[in-house]
Amino acid sequence: QTIAYAEHPYVKVTMDNINVDVVPAFKLKDPLEAETVVDRTPFHTRYVISKLNEKQKDEVRLLKKFMKTIGVYGAEIKVSGFSGYLVELLVIYYGSFKRVLEAASETWKPGVVIDVERYFRKKDLPKITRKFQNQPLIVIDPVDYRRNVAAAVSPKSMATFIAASKTYLRNPSELFFFKVEAKPTLAEVMELISSKPYDYVFVLFPIPKKPPDILWGFLRRSVKGVRSLLEKFGFNVLDYDVWCDEREYGVFVFELESEKISDFVKSEGPLVFSEPNSSRFLSKYVDSELTIAGPWIEDFKWVVIRKRKFNRASSLLKERLLEHGVSHVLQEHLRKTWFKVLLKDDLKYIVEMVGDDFLSFLRSFVRKKPEWLRI
Repeated sequence: QTIAYAEHPYVKVTMDNINVDVVPAFKLKDPLEAETVVDRTPFHTRYVISKLNEKQKDEVRLLKKFMKTIGVYGAEIKVSGFSGYLVELLVIYYGSFKRVLEAASETWKPGVVIDVERYFRKKDLPKITRKFQNQPLIVIDPVDYRRNVAAAVSPKSMATFIAASKTYLRNPSELFFFKVEAKPTLAEVMELISSKPYDYVFVLFPIPKKPPDILWGFLRRSVKGVRSLLEKFGFNVLDYDVWCDEREYGVFVFELESEKISDFVKSEGPLVFSEPNSSRFLSKYVDSELTIAGPWIEDFKWVVIRKRKFNRASSLLKERLLEHGVSHVLQEHLRKTWFKVLLKDDLKYIVEMVGDDFLSFLRSFVRKKPEWLRI
């Protein structure tokens, strides 16, 4: 057994090859007294049992399987999707698997409010959307009206569910419930990557030992930070993502228009009458070794053609990743350990380090088109 941490410590045990989380909670009479998410769980359980009939329980199972296959089932940060409780509430509210899909296809838009127990009146909706701003799907908790059960659902997960629902209703198929594609080989993924007209850069690193939600939280923030670093220095990032086995290794993946760009760039400066910015710009570039041409004036602005500090993405990341890219937690960890910046020709080495599961992730990342859209 091991001790893990979320809002408070809990115990993870394995019994007969089954992983079990033993999570303590306060025994309360009123769910509004809950101090943690777990404190509400008994109230959630009693509510769902009281509302679902036997047929609807099968509808819930069907909806969960559908969501799992399209990759949006799970409220953990890694997925940022639909929790089991949220799925149950959707079936309770709409009545069936098909009706949930129909509603998502026809009526869901960012800011949609689903109030299962009708705590609020129509005139209250603007106030609710303000309270839960930046949360695209709002589902009022039947046992605690102050809480949005769908708070974890990201825009991408909500949009994916809407699009997959439309596709399924147009062309129902068992393939929405079963992944049948075999795991790819290294040769297949290498061939797929080589067929693309752009470049790939990978950052391989050992991960710190943290609970999954904490780990995925700073990995997501870090990969966004590294993307911003690349864009700041003139690299066009087409797409990016992060893979992690939650045990030993993580990999940042960047799809770039080109890993190598020109040695120079035209930089736009301040307005000529903007001080002290104008004087600072001239002090920086007049007679500078970085200046290739200029400074000169275009319209009312100073411009200059200058040498780039970095024209290779791999060189930039090797030198600046820890200074300007990753979160503080990961930065401190990598300073004590290591990281490697690698290119597509290094894919075999990456797979040897992290295992074959990375290949399935990478194939999906490179393809872009989800499996359900190919049905």
